[in-house]
Amino acid sequence: MVGLVSSPGSYRSKNVGVLAGTKVKHLAPKPILVPELMENLFKWLQKEKELHPLILSS
Repeated sequence: MVGLVSSPGSYRSKNVGVLAGTKVKHLAPKPILVPELMENLFKWLQKEKELHPLILSS
């Protein structure tokens, strides 16, 4: 199959972004920052008690 992730379950190791032609519309955080950002997200999700679960999962 074409286009599948070569290392599922791993954080990315390359820069990624969204382009419109040659213009950068969004540049994601650098790969070195992803593990810490994900850890912060999971901690926040565990503490968040006010938002509906459907909102949290979106």
